[in-house]
Amino acid sequence: MEPKGFISHLEKIIRNRSQRERKSALIQDVDDLKKKLRHEENVHRALKRALDRPLGTLPPISAHLPQYKYRKITNKASVGTLRSSLLDPLLDRLWNFWLKLRYWKKKSFDLRNK
Repeated sequence: MEPKGFISHLEKIIRNRSQRERKSALIQDVDDLKKKLRHEENVHRALKRALDRPLGTLPPISAHLPQYKYRKITNKASVGTLRSSLLDPLLDRLWNFWLKLRYWKKKSFDLRNK
């Protein structure tokens, strides 16, 4: 038969070990969350810079970029400018047309049901 003090000593050791394991797991979780937060902040900053930039303008392009890639990027920027100058007004007109159509459908439905 083992003495009572020995069993309580073993229980303390087990408890301390589990506390250390929980603490290290929490520290690891905090580190992972910090890493995710840093990534989210970087994405947020990049999106904010992109949205604040006028349409069709490019971010600073590296001087080490090959010429064919530079041309590809500038072509995409010009397509974005064309989209904003041609397609966006058409989309606005289409949206307004849809809203008016919905309004008149509702109006005619209300008149028929009176």
